[in-house]
Amino acid sequence: MSTNKRETKGTKRATEYLDRVLCDAVESGADTVELERVPEGLEICFLAGGSGMGIVLEDRKLEAELIGLIVRRAGIRDRPTGKMNWKIEGENRTIAVEEYDSFGESCFRLKLDRPRRRPRRQ
Repeated sequence: MSTNKRETKGTKRATEYLDRVLCDAVESGADTVELERVPEGLEICFLAGGSGMGIVLEDRKLEAELIGLIVRRAGIRDRPTGKMNWKIEGENRTIAVEEYDSFGESCFRLKLDRPRRRPRRQ
């Protein structure tokens, strides 16, 4: 029973963190988020066009929870690409997820779709 509670807490924590990351990405104008392990932790980069900026998540437990959440939600446990739906700033968005190898480590690229335009009211 306590194991399920820990899994639920971990999933909630990872969900909240990913939500913040995706909102920050959208607010910064990024269309892609890349996650790559570095010696300091998990490097999270926001990319737009030819430029980008990033942060490092140093919490290894949260890193594992976050990667597990992305793999589950995108359905990429047995394949390198998938999609997940996420509500970002009140808009339902589709995120294409790609897992790729960089120097023997799994990395992840999350490509955000463009927000759907709402029909104008007349």
